[in-house]
Amino acid sequence: MAHALIETTESDGHVHITLANEEKPNPINAQLQKELNSVLGDLENDESVRVVSITGQGSSFAVGADISEMHGWLQNKEWDELMRFLRSGQELMSRISDLPVPTLASINGYALGGGLELALACDLRFASRSATVGFPEINLGMIPGWGGTQRLPNVVGQSTAKDILLTGRHIDSESALEMGLIDRVTADDQLDETVDDYAATIVEKPSHTTRYMLDAVEASKTDSTEMGLSHELMCDMFASFPAETTDRVESFMDRS
Repeated sequence: MAHALIETTESDGHVHITLANEEKPNPINAQLQKELNSVLGDLENDESVRVVSITGQGSSFAVGADISEMHGWLQNKEWDELMRFLRSGQELMSRISDLPVPTLASINGYALGGGLELALACDLRFASRSATVGFPEINLGMIPGWGGTQRLPNVVGQSTAKDILLTGRHIDSESALEMGLIDRVTADDQLDETVDDYAATIVEKPSHTTRYMLDAVEASKTDSTEMGLSHELMCDMFASFPAETTDRVESFMDRS
């Protein structure tokens, strides 16, 4: 389907998703949720996809939920509509988090509220030096509702997460890097190249191994260490079955 708010391109197994709202700084409204779900549906069924990156057009990655859309529901006490919107946002972020390929957030400007939740749903976060992140929801009397209160502590720890959420402050890229919220910071004009180079590195790895690797790491969030080790063992065995693994091991031995 044609998308009004998203542009997608593909190069050698790397799918680029660009949030491209010409009128606003990429708020995540119901239309964008629908379009992202459509793109994800295509990606989930395409075995040629090896890595996915998400960025924003212009000076913003994404500024979060579209407050103008939520305003009417709050004024009219349309709680069912608000609940539907929040639940669909949670499901969207979980769908991104559950993609069986590495996902890279390329934060080119503001990533606030739901925009930062979108970045946290990705496996890794790259940011331009001028990028700004944060969760300002508390200033509106709200809390992040698309997984921010759950994923943020997993990335930066409980205390730092509470500090970010309770103050609602904006955080520059260097500070975000120091606290582990961002994985890499680049010059503004080098962000795209840095993400592309990293994606190219991932594409070179055996795709079946990256899938099992991600699965094993995700298990560490919910499983006990004992269960996690069992899950790791299972993933390691499954990763060893394909002929590509045998071929790579044999190639390594030939070079030894």
